[in-house]
Amino acid sequence: MNEGTGYRTSEGQISYCYDHDAHGPGRSGQEYTDLRETTYEEDYLLAKGYPATNQIGGSEWSDAEAQAVTQMFVWLASGTASEADFADADPAMVAAARELADEAVAYKGGDASIDECDTVCTVAGKPVVQSMLTVSGGGHIRLAKASADKSVTEGDGDYSLEGAVYGVYQGDELVAHITTGEDGHGSTDARVPDGTYTVREIEAPAGYVLSNEEYEVTVFGHDAVVDAADMPVTVAFRLKKTDAETGEATPQGAASLDGAVYEASFEQNGKTKTVRGTTKEGEVTFEGIPLGRISACEVTPPTGYLSDTEEHIFMVMAEDAGHGSAVLELTPEGEFTEQVVRGDLALMKVADGTQQRLAGVPFKITSKTTGESHVIVTDGNGQASTAASWNAHTKDTNGGTADSGVWFGGFEPDDAKGALPYDTYTVEELPCEANADRTLILTFDVSVYCDAVTVDLGTLTNDAPPAETPPAPAVRTEATNAEDGDHEAVADDSVTIVDTVSYTGLTPGKEYTLTGTLVDKETGEPVRSDGKAVTSTVAFVPDAADGTQEVIFTFDGAKLSGYAVVAFESLTLEGQEVASHADMNDEGQTVKLVPPETPETPEAPTPGGKLPQTGDELPIAGICVLAAAGCAASVIGIARSIGPHRKEDEGEED
Repeated sequence: MNEGTGYRTSEGQISYCYDHDAHGPGRSGQEYTDLRETTYEEDYLLAKGYPATNQIGGSEWSDAEAQAVTQMFVWLASGTASEADFADADPAMVAAARELADEAVAYKGGDASIDECDTVCTVAGKPVVQSMLTVSGGGHIRLAKASADKSVTEGDGDYSLEGAVYGVYQGDELVAHITTGEDGHGSTDARVPDGTYTVREIEAPAGYVLSNEEYEVTVFGHDAVVDAADMPVTVAFRLKKTDAETGEATPQGAASLDGAVYEASFEQNGKTKTVRGTTKEGEVTFEGIPLGRISACEVTPPTGYLSDTEEHIFMVMAEDAGHGSAVLELTPEGEFTEQVVRGDLALMKVADGTQQRLAGVPFKITSKTTGESHVIVTDGNGQASTAASWNAHTKDTNGGTADSGVWFGGFEPDDAKGALPYDTYTVEELPCEANADRTLILTFDVSVYCDAVTVDLGTLTNDAPPAETPPAPAVRTEATNAEDGDHEAVADDSVTIVDTVSYTGLTPGKEYTLTGTLVDKETGEPVRSDGKAVTSTVAFVPDAADGTQEVIFTFDGAKLSGYAVVAFESLTLEGQEVASHADMNDEGQTVKLVPPETPETPEAPTPGGKLPQTGDELPIAGICVLAAAGCAASVIGIARSIGPHRKEDEGEED
């Protein structure tokens, strides 16, 4: 049909006369039943002309102008007309038609948006009827697929763009499929009618996540193209540390599963890439790792554990990854185990002085981290050890005897290892019969931080209990009249006072010196006789710590009548005072000096009387009295002359 702007098919597709010199198309409704595939040149004409575009030869044309220009370059390209045939046409339109016709002749195919976009139609059995170049109805839907993250997939054979399957839907009806090749490109097998379609992925290729994105395309006389991208699956490699003995993520003793440094290596973009991470709460995660080979090695062990020397290798293939998630979590269970550092303790127990080995002495060993406690006991040689070479850990484990093995921790005893995990331990000697008369050693701490090493605590000595501290030297005194032992003395020209000093706490065999001084009780000043202070000094060597020693004061007391004198004493050893007694109010140290008695006046003789003469008779009683008086005087004199020898200080003059 011709609507004034050219010809159209009954379905509305634009059509162009192919032969400039042939008659026009047949009558309306004429069926064009013979079709042939177009050449690349013919495809180019309609792909670059109206109605595909109104911009031709560098100019923008109206629909009618664009259709006219397109008709002219169809005739020029088919060789059925020349520019002279368009002498009456707008030269600019002719020039645009010529330019497009030349481009069409040069085009050799290969552009999916151009190729097969039109058809040449003829009327069966009527060759004289004009052939028509018609925009093809419908087209192919072509798809170009790529990786959404080429930094992951580039050069990695574990990812493939081949084999993705897309469904082409019109409404809810699946009308065609697109399957991608190795290069990620694909197309519907057949042309689909003009219309609007939805394209979505129904099967993802190896190593990629199934996309839920939908692409809406419109087919109108030529092919439609969809650009799609899939996200590659990457690995989140989570490394979990556990204790090799317990299998738990809880460390033993004072050790820690935090702080272990690991390196993960993998291939990316054709090169080996290595990343490093440190465990926290016993774990570390490496993210964004491409599919393929992953290796993990420990660089630095955590505190209290031995180094993991194994290279851990994992192969993660596309079939393992699936298509459901962009991240595959790889968490190998029980793979990354750490052996805790273990050591032992050993000691010897002896008595101080004698070096006698003490058997049967128990020692309690307590973990300062966990509070776990066990007891070791010294053997007949005073020795004890936690090592399996001494007593196997598996023998009467923690039985608390000299023959029992020892084991700390939550794992079965292993005689190939030390008994004590990495930790600081308190060692405490427990009381027993063997150390009952001894001073227990003070509790102390010891650390186990080297594997397979026995810490030798050395020889632990039980000292004998300390002797009681002797009392400090002390003195007390009792001053008395030498004549009668009381606390009064006659103040005459020769007064003797004896001060009996009682001492305690002295060291037998050492020489001490007592220095006594008589002090006036009223003034507190030393008593003076003949201008000298009355003092007395005695040196002595005690036979026992406690005893007595006399200090004698002899002085002229004729002028001291009425005085009360107090004896002060100072005890020295090697020139240093070690004790004293100087209590002014101590009555025991005080002696009062009283005046001499006044003699009675004799009765006058009887007048005419006379003294007795030799030969006179005297009464026998009188003779006896006289004789007794003479004897008494003689005894007193002798006692004074043979009294004990004392070193006396006569005092110093003022």
